[in-house]
Amino acid sequence: MAASAARVRAQRAGSNAAIAAHDHEGVASRWLSDVCITHTMHGKHSGEHVQGAETNLANLSEALAAQPKEAYNYVREPERVRAIDALGFAWEEGRWHGSGTDVGQAAAAVERHGVYFAQWQLKGDEWLIKSEVYISSPGAPQN
Repeated sequence: MAASAARVRAQRAGSNAAIAAHDHEGVASRWLSDVCITHTMHGKHSGEHVQGAETNLANLSEALAAQPKEAYNYVREPERVRAIDALGFAWEEGRWHGSGTDVGQAAAAVERHGVYFAQWQLKGDEWLIKSEVYISSPGAPQN
């Protein structure tokens, strides 16, 4: 189980690196085809359960296209990962923080953060994301 948890953490680190590089396909390569992502963050999909890798990739690409690469950073930091190898199932929980520009406010710099939960599934020998839930904490101080 410790080895699987380490592999999930490595996948998360790769996803963070892909976001930093604006590599949308690199982010999506860690999702199952039926991934479901829910967030309470800003944006037109706030509060929705967005199903499917293609739809989520389109949403991510649209969101990142409006962001200057040098100004955008979004990182998930796992605090706990638990894998059950016999079931091919793992979950992750942690904190996320991001910075970028709010194009709705004349490109004003914004900082956001919160908590997240992710469900991972083992497909072959690779851990992939089945679902993610992001909860933002607007107005809370950054640590």
